[in-house]
Amino acid sequence: MDILRLRAERLRSHRLSAPAATIADAASHMMATQGQEFWGGLAREAREGAGDRVTEVADGLFAASGPAPRRRPSPDVVALPPFEEYFLSYADRTVPCAPEFLAAIGPTANGIVRPILVAGGEIIGVWSHSVAVGKHHLLPQHEVFDAAVDPASVDAALARYARFIRG
Repeated sequence: MDILRLRAERLRSHRLSAPAATIADAASHMMATQGQEFWGGLAREAREGAGDRVTEVADGLFAASGPAPRRRPSPDVVALPPFEEYFLSYADRTVPCAPEFLAAIGPTANGIVRPILVAGGEIIGVWSHSVAVGKHHLLPQHEVFDAAVDPASVDAALARYARFIRG
């Protein structure tokens, strides 16, 4: 596969896993995950190479065409780690998160970005868990931004994380 097709497929796969984004957002993500060679113009080149596999859904905003491949049902809520690229890769972070909740996530003045809870492609809350030795038995704590979110779904997401961290 030639390099243009590889870049186009990388752009398409990122668009399948995240909300619609601008070329600048895609370039930022590609740089963070693939190295500086994808920055700027190469993301535009990838967009052109993707053809009808990536479509412009609004002025300058792109998404993958067609449904995302699924092998099994995805959970209603997922708990993602701190500094998650799902949030950080956007120049405009109001794409995955309502503006009034951005400060709760970060980055803070000292650079901290909190772990996030995601439902239906939207960031719905933040959470924390002790990383201290001997404290992994403690349940993760959460702050959900919307009272309408099913608490059982949040608990299930955090239980999956706890099982993962405990091994």
